[in-house]
Amino acid sequence: MTKERVGAGFQVGFHAIGDKGVQMALRAFDEAQKEAREKKIKAANGGNDYRLRIEHAQVTTPLQIAKFKELKVIASTQPNHLLTDMNWALDRLGPKRAAHSYAWAECRWPLERIIRSNRSPHSAACMLLSLAEARTTSANIFPNRK
Repeated sequence: MTKERVGAGFQVGFHAIGDKGVQMALRAFDEAQKEAREKKIKAANGGNDYRLRIEHAQVTTPLQIAKFKELKVIASTQPNHLLTDMNWALDRLGPKRAAHSYAWAECRWPLERIIRSNRSPHSAACMLLSLAEARTTSANIFPNRK
């Protein structure tokens, strides 16, 4: 389905919660982009940037972060989710997986490749406040982070 949509010029976005979901989305995007380029299919803007996006890209691995950059996939993160996830994230993910989750500083993509959304009714209305809360909370939950 992803190959069809990219081939038809759509900008595809997946809701991929968790590192397994992110991996599945990245694999689908990689295959779709390769096929579109082989068939010389241009993106909607006439170029080669298909503007593929993964929503909820908070739980990732270092290899996935590298793949986001390689494929130029847009990472849409919701920093404010850490404020609710913090009650269970470390227990459910375990220390190894949690080490690279909610890793805002690790995800130093060019600014246009990261979306920070804040559309939840229980979130701070100010995006900067939401980012500050998530960054502070992340540092408190995962003390080995800078």
